[in-house]
Amino acid sequence: MHAKKTKKVLVLLGEKNISIVQEILDVIYKLALKYNIKAYLVGGPVRDFLMAQEKNFKIFKDLDIALTGYYQEIGNELASVLKARPIFYPRFMTMTISLSDFRVDIAQTRKEIYPQPAVLPQVFPATIEEDLKRRDFTINAMAIPLTEEFIKNTEAQVLDPLGGQTDIKDKLIRILHPKSFIDDPTRIFRALRFASRLGFKLEETTAQLMQDAIHKSYLTLLSGERVFYELEMICKEKNALKILAELQERKVIKKLYKTQLPQDFFLYASKLSNDEKLVYLFSFFADKHYKHYPLKKEFILVVRELQKSSELTRKLKKIKRRSTIYFLLKPYHLNTLNILKKITHGSVRKKIVNYLTKLKDTKIHTTGQTLKRYNIAPGPSYHKILNKILAYKLDGKIKTPKDEERYLNKLLGR
Repeated sequence: MHAKKTKKVLVLLGEKNISIVQEILDVIYKLALKYNIKAYLVGGPVRDFLMAQEKNFKIFKDLDIALTGYYQEIGNELASVLKARPIFYPRFMTMTISLSDFRVDIAQTRKEIYPQPAVLPQVFPATIEEDLKRRDFTINAMAIPLTEEFIKNTEAQVLDPLGGQTDIKDKLIRILHPKSFIDDPTRIFRALRFASRLGFKLEETTAQLMQDAIHKSYLTLLSGERVFYELEMICKEKNALKILAELQERKVIKKLYKTQLPQDFFLYASKLSNDEKLVYLFSFFADKHYKHYPLKKEFILVVRELQKSSELTRKLKKIKRRSTIYFLLKPYHLNTLNILKKITHGSVRKKIVNYLTKLKDTKIHTTGQTLKRYNIAPGPSYHKILNKILAYKLDGKIKTPKDEERYLNKLLGR
């Protein structure tokens, strides 16, 4: 079975055919039969399937599967079929298979215990009903058993013990128990993200409990890694700025970073890509509030350059010579300059664009080897001489290799 399935699934992957989902679900269903366990489609994919006007597998961007046993064995076999590398998280009884732009998450059906607020839970094997009850919102607490009828004809039997379908109809985000935002404060971010994406509103009690959790600073108990992940996910949303504005309105930004975003943040951030939005957002926060976050060095560098960009723009306004612009901007990271290009205007923006499109790639023919032939001893003077030649070329005073040679002789007094 596996050799035949492998070839077929990989062809479908290459074609990005919607049948890839059907093929993967079929493999999981047959593996579940082999191991004599139950398999379920759960969480967001079920919600999206139920909300879709046309019930087919085209809507799935990923798959979230719950198994009543043998999740590691089935995960390994599926990965083998898909020629992919599985990543296991034994502490949480989950595993992931990533396929270019598609992902399959497989987990043991489980229940959770939170030893204290805002820490990751302890998990234990459980029934599918218990598994659904541990989830974040009713709209994400539904399951569809994998059956031939569902896989072949999308005829779904929905397990919905908490009223998710009713809340979808009423367009409500509702938590499952009163301590939900205390156990896991990242649900505050997710509630607002889902509400914005789906056009839903927070159910009244949910909204009150959320505000209470924010007021009591449970968010500050979260690890930097978890907060950063949630902000990263928000910046990928179509309505990212609307969600960030609501986080600000609900005092989430104030609680975490002891500041408020200025109104022009939302104006300028609207011009940026998802990744740029995130960097620009952090440029408004003091280092001490995120020093324990898992940030790459490049990310921190760009944030710090953006924090000092007002000084750069003041200097850019005053200078005109192309060589001066070049040497002023050369030390800056290209990501910083690409952001500034989008959020500045007038002469400052023109100078940044000119640097990015023309000046930064200017080269000269004179090299260190050239200077050696002139019997100049290697040292700091090399850098100084080469920069002078480059400046002359940037300013249009020399154009050809012969011009460079003449100017070099002039510099050396020859």
